[in-house]
Amino acid sequence: MGSASLAFVLLLLIAVLFGVFLYFTGRSMDKSTKEAKDHVIALGLIPIEMERDVPYFYTRYGKPKIRREMDTGYCLQHKSPKTGRWSFLQRQIRKGAEYPNGWTLDVKGGTVPDGLRRVLHTIAHEWEDEYLEFEFYPEKVCAFWREWGGVEVAQRIYHYLREISEAAE
Repeated sequence: MGSASLAFVLLLLIAVLFGVFLYFTGRSMDKSTKEAKDHVIALGLIPIEMERDVPYFYTRYGKPKIRREMDTGYCLQHKSPKTGRWSFLQRQIRKGAEYPNGWTLDVKGGTVPDGLRRVLHTIAHEWEDEYLEFEFYPEKVCAFWREWGGVEVAQRIYHYLREISEAAE
């Protein structure tokens, strides 16, 4: 077997192994995503699709690129109507941001009580890497994320939504 044939066979073998790896990795991510979706729906969250600006971070410390696209959110209905309308977003570089890890609060109406600001500060401190954002409305609060992390992350996000709703006036 010539060196060109051997190189071709080795390249083909690497491609097949890489394809098998991607297949099984993709299946486990799909399973994890499905588990996360199923879990939050079982907890009573309502899935919604809406067009919104979504951040894409290409470096850990750079400002994200924003793309307008359809995004899936999971909403918790408040037990009673609240006041205010705001968004809690990952939009800034880490240094100089209003909240830790590049989080910013965009208040569109009403006020944000101090207790709720403390909850948001805790979330910003804990959640530093993956995409997660919140939209607050008088009747509900919604979380937008890529449904990664399975049931554990879904439970954590559900907990955040409950804390936000309970701390809001």
